[in-house]
Amino acid sequence: GEYGDYDKQQFKGRVNIPLIEDQLALKIAGITKERDGYYDNVTEGCDECAGDIDYDAATVALRWAPIEDFEATFTYDYVKDRGDIPPQDPTWDGDDPYENAANFDEYQEYDVDGYALNMSYDFDFGTLTSVSSYTKAEDTVGQDFDGGSRTSGASPLGTLHTLREQEFKVWTQELKLNGDMPWLAENLQYTVGGYYYKSELDFAQGTNLIVQIPLGLPPGVSCAVAGFKDNPGPIGNALCQLPNTYANQESKDDVKSWAGFGALTWNITPEIELHGGLRYIDEKKDFDTLFGTRAAPDGPVDQFYGDPLNPPNLPGITVFDGFPVSADDEWDKRVGEASPSWKYTDTNIVYLSYYQRFRIGGFSIRGTDPNRLSFGPETIDAWELGSKNEFWDNRLRVNATLFHMK
Repeated sequence: GEYGDYDKQQFKGRVNIPLIEDQLALKIAGITKERDGYYDNVTEGCDECAGDIDYDAATVALRWAPIEDFEATFTYDYVKDRGDIPPQDPTWDGDDPYENAANFDEYQEYDVDGYALNMSYDFDFGTLTSVSSYTKAEDTVGQDFDGGSRTSGASPLGTLHTLREQEFKVWTQELKLNGDMPWLAENLQYTVGGYYYKSELDFAQGTNLIVQIPLGLPPGVSCAVAGFKDNPGPIGNALCQLPNTYANQESKDDVKSWAGFGALTWNITPEIELHGGLRYIDEKKDFDTLFGTRAAPDGPVDQFYGDPLNPPNLPGITVFDGFPVSADDEWDKRVGEASPSWKYTDTNIVYLSYYQRFRIGGFSIRGTDPNRLSFGPETIDAWELGSKNEFWDNRLRVNATLFHMK
């Protein structure tokens, strides 16, 4: 347990319960955290009223080992977060990072459920391991990105409120077999396996945006002559405001991926080791997005102009701006790695390694230009030459490494 100022409270605990001796056991653990915020909001006139923490998490694990060569562990994880997000600190209102002028209440609602099953079985020729998992995460986040009110002196953004809603699901499955190969060579270890990945992302964001800019009007001349609105604060027509723009975006991103891999490690002598591996990756993405403006949402309104403060939530797009867009793509790649090393004394080793890595391309779930939604894959080719040494009965350690990465 823990307690501190700002009414900070934190409690965590764990219990392990043997159910069947040497065969079945249960673990239950949890944590809860609360703390008041310490950001002042001058617009709302409240002290230490933003940035709260309200977090709970738990895990339950069941381990089963009915026979000597088999073991399985099932795990469930849970997260619930209802705290505030840290407020945005606008630069135009001074240098105090804990003084905030937001006129939209920032919050988050975050929930995660995760399930995993790990199983292993020992054969005479190696160990077979299976790792299965499913995770579902949902979040809703409301943000006042401009960190100010309608009367602020910020330009060009007078207001930027967003409401984001997401749901993410992911399934994974890995099978791996590793062991020794004495029938082929002494001190030769192998690993072979496969990996499957599937995810679904549903994303939605609503935005309330006001742009305000200086038009250089003479004092006393209203911004209305140019089709704008005056800033309702002391700045007046020094900054002229455009009407609110309300927008929505909905995106979906589905991924299917599989990979096969293998590796060999050979201790040719007690001093010399060779390692090499290969992996083949194949991945496909399907993507949909639509973006557009919409009518004003319901909710609290601005005290000066009566415009809604809330960003819009779905549905409600009225005008599509070059959308909807649907796309898909598929990538595949073979990557490898190799590394020899020489331990020329008990405390000195030199090694050389080469490896390749690959990350697939994709699509921007928040892109608002139909011609700039996609991005290509990334590849890495890297060399490393190194030496690790200990001298004088391990009292001096000297390590040196040279990298080249492209």
